[in-house]
Amino acid sequence: MAIIDNVMERLERLVDRKIEAVAPFRAIVTGVSGGMVTIKRLGVTTGETELRARVVGFDLDADDEVLCVLVNGKPVVVGEIQRNPLEQLTIGGDTVGGTESTTTTPVTVATNARGWYDDGTSVWTARCGWDTGSAIYVALQDTGGSPKLRVYKGNAYPTPTAFSATDDGDSPSVQNGAYPFSTWLHDDSTLHAAVFTGTTGEADHVRFNVGTDQWTTDFGQIGTTLNVHRSLRLVVLPSNDDVVVAAQRESDPTDINRYVWGGASWSAATWFDITSSDNASIADLVIDSSSNAFLFFYDPASDAFRYSSRLAGGTLSSAVAIDTTAATSDAAHSAGARFTVDTTGTDTVRAAHIDSDGTLDYRTVTLEAAANSGNLGTQSQAATAGDVGTRTPISTTAGQIVWWDDANSGTIMVNGAPALTGVTRLIEAFPVSTGLAVLYQDGSDVKFAYLIAP
Repeated sequence: MAIIDNVMERLERLVDRKIEAVAPFRAIVTGVSGGMVTIKRLGVTTGETELRARVVGFDLDADDEVLCVLVNGKPVVVGEIQRNPLEQLTIGGDTVGGTESTTTTPVTVATNARGWYDDGTSVWTARCGWDTGSAIYVALQDTGGSPKLRVYKGNAYPTPTAFSATDDGDSPSVQNGAYPFSTWLHDDSTLHAAVFTGTTGEADHVRFNVGTDQWTTDFGQIGTTLNVHRSLRLVVLPSNDDVVVAAQRESDPTDINRYVWGGASWSAATWFDITSSDNASIADLVIDSSSNAFLFFYDPASDAFRYSSRLAGGTLSSAVAIDTTAATSDAAHSAGARFTVDTTGTDTVRAAHIDSDGTLDYRTVTLEAAANSGNLGTQSQAATAGDVGTRTPISTTAGQIVWWDDANSGTIMVNGAPALTGVTRLIEAFPVSTGLAVLYQDGSDVKFAYLIAP
């Protein structure tokens, strides 16, 4: 019996290997050339990472997701995978998008509020919408006198029909509703925020507990030299609860500072000291699954769009160019971005920016390692210059790039297709459950809608 069992076990392993050898697999296109594509298998982090694949009947671009099989040991693309296609939805009486019918009515989150601003001097967008898995929260600042930072909660999940301010009596006052702020949801339990509260340049940390819907103890003053005219970003590291803030310097907006809460106090240091007659511009600050932080920004000294890393232990990298021919002035760049990290396999993010020719370009950046040029995917174009609005905010996920075009009284674009018109300005798009939500400015109101219904 032992001999038979041994033979059967070997046969099972042989069959498994044969099945694995012909089983289809998913991959991401990293390059296209001469009827061949370079692909990277999803989920592969060691050993084989890239393959040359033959294309059969498909027009493919970088970052497309494909289905492949091995033929005589060589990969062949047999299909293109549609990732989270834009469904059809009805907004304001207009039907847009694909062929699957979904109806969603925009919901007013708050009146006389903002998560975006542009008066020619101050230009910023906030990161303000969050999905806890059971509720949707939006942090916004007032536009009137005696402004406050308020947290609004949807009345149903995942499709709210109304929002209301929570623990409003304890909402923190801010110095000016036209000054930027940034939030971060940590462990689906606490919303951290950086806001300007006192004299110009003075920013404070505040916290809101989404479990109790109450404002809670804060970490005090972040610093006194933060720039009040440009986007700032805040993240919280899951490994040790440290808070990292990136902001331009008030006295010299070409420089970018970092502020770190290490558990007892804040420390401040220069992240990048840039010499230029133009301003720098922060796009976004993200973290990966290993608590590494990555800063994406415009470098005016060389007209480059760059990224840099701060590893979990605090080690900084030099700046790596994503595009060396980015738009040649701060005024031509995005007002800010929200890059959602894709945690499928090795963490990646789509870093989108405005090129010198006015087009909207992007690269997929592989995270979980110090910033380096080897982690950059192929540069691709998401939109022509004529379809990109001035200083548009930009949001990206693994499958979508969302931006604002100034055509038709303001249009939110998703992967090149118009999704919503008559929009004063996009604030951001962010995942909710299996869908993609959008926050946008409609006059003095901020509204919530779905671009992809969950």
